[in-house]
Amino acid sequence: NSISTPATFNDTSSPQYQALDWMANSGDGADAIQSESTLGATPYIIQRYILAVLYYSTTGVGWNKQYDFLTNTNECEWGVGANNGFNVIDCNNDGFVTLINLWQNQLMGVIPTELVHLTNCTALDFLTNRLSGEVPVEITEMKLTYLNLGYNQLSGTVMPEYGNLVNLTYLMMDFNKLVGTIPPELGKLTQLSGWLSLEGNSLTGTIPQSFVGLTNATWIYLNQNDLTGSAEFLCDALKPVEGYGYTNVNSTSPLLELWVDREEVNCTCCNCCPVKGN
Repeated sequence: NSISTPATFNDTSSPQYQALDWMANSGDGADAIQSESTLGATPYIIQRYILAVLYYSTTGVGWNKQYDFLTNTNECEWGVGANNGFNVIDCNNDGFVTLINLWQNQLMGVIPTELVHLTNCTALDFLTNRLSGEVPVEITEMKLTYLNLGYNQLSGTVMPEYGNLVNLTYLMMDFNKLVGTIPPELGKLTQLSGWLSLEGNSLTGTIPQSFVGLTNATWIYLNQNDLTGSAEFLCDALKPVEGYGYTNVNSTSPLLELWVDREEVNCTCCNCCPVKGN
């Protein structure tokens, strides 16, 4: 299977063409890969190419920090400890990328579909950038346990395919430009132990009944949308520790905060929040 759509290489301004040109014609491209055979080098060539596509797709030249991207060092050494003390790239012992952390770095552009071919990657953090367009559905084919796309300019809907990411512990899509309803498939994310954050979008409809299955979540934020109906069924099923103006000292639930727009969604156990816009 192709890593990139072949037609993209016909456009010399495309991120795919630029990434391939860097790999083929720059001394910083494929020369950094060390392997005893071409076959052994192939997955590392693909990995390095994909990271270059990410760089060009998100206007890398305009990033706040370059984090050593597109230098002649191994990609696993790009941005070591450089993002507020965290690595920009994590790799496993075999040298394959497991995490990409580019939050708060002025990324502009779209999320490339090529990321799906980083088959060892389990975490993507693009928090607080200026990414736009729709999230490619291919992202939901990754083995992600952590996905943070909050505080960008992403459009489209909350895809039902997110429900395929059954190992997710965190899903943050807050403060984007998402529309449509919340798909019931998110109820399949029973391993969520941290955030499920969809706040600050333009989502409509009601909260899916399937959310009663999110029994491991600690924070669920659905406020600052245009949701209606009731969340009382979540009060009964998830029994959050803190409600509006009280603390449930007898609760053994991991759920600390459940936020909705309380003037639009009926919820006696929700901590927050006033109606959108107030």
